[in-house]
Amino acid sequence: MAYADRAAIVYMAVNRGNGKRYVGVTSKRLAIRVRQHHARALTGDKRGRLPAAIRKYGCQAFEWLILAKFASEEAAYEAEKFFIGLLGPEYNVSTGGSVGVIGSTRPPITEDQRASLRARGLANRDNFRKYAHLGPKASARQIICLNTMQRYLSAAAAGRAHNVPSHMVIEVSRRKRSSIGGFVFRYADDDFALKEDAAAIIEAARNRQRRATLKLRKTVFTSDGLVFPSAVEASRHYGLHRSSISELCRGVKSSRTGVVFSYEAIA
Repeated sequence: MAYADRAAIVYMAVNRGNGKRYVGVTSKRLAIRVRQHHARALTGDKRGRLPAAIRKYGCQAFEWLILAKFASEEAAYEAEKFFIGLLGPEYNVSTGGSVGVIGSTRPPITEDQRASLRARGLANRDNFRKYAHLGPKASARQIICLNTMQRYLSAAAAGRAHNVPSHMVIEVSRRKRSSIGGFVFRYADDDFALKEDAAAIIEAARNRQRRATLKLRKTVFTSDGLVFPSAVEASRHYGLHRSSISELCRGVKSSRTGVVFSYEAIA
């Protein structure tokens, strides 16, 4: 599906306290886009008026509305410019239409940088010409699902068959992740994988998943004085991913929100 052919929506965030607004476009479901805004404000890139407002007033202070739906992103971006011009939303920092931030101070690319980029692009030109006509299937590696011992032509095919993201299939196949969705994958041309005990690997992955689930069910205490029955409930309140809550409670990562999380009562 072409970029401009994806369905998209124009949405608006309204601060219930002061009435200030933000207008945006997304091709995702609104609930997913809202979680992205929360994550960006609390743990990611903190620049911008909307992230600052979310940190100041809290995730629950905003109401999210769908203004219009469109069959293509191109039409949605045009509508975004119209709504921004009509409403003058206080949290927007651009005129919309995917044009970026007004007054960007990014320096122009220099001739040395241009020459360096060109050299990188030409370095493997012969290889590109040699294999380009074969398409992406030429570089695909066959995947084996150890749960079923079924073979797939690529990670994408394995992902579609088991309803999991293809990049996660690749991570599991490279042993950077133990499993995804309860499934364990290996590359078919990986000689070591053929000698592994599939049943033992799958059982170990299930045990890790059970332990992770038990961690998410432990009571979470915060420096705000709030108590949640699980990391899942805390993640919904603060707009963070549940695994991030667990890592903060265990001290694996430090909090960037100013809120301290713990599995034990905070004095």
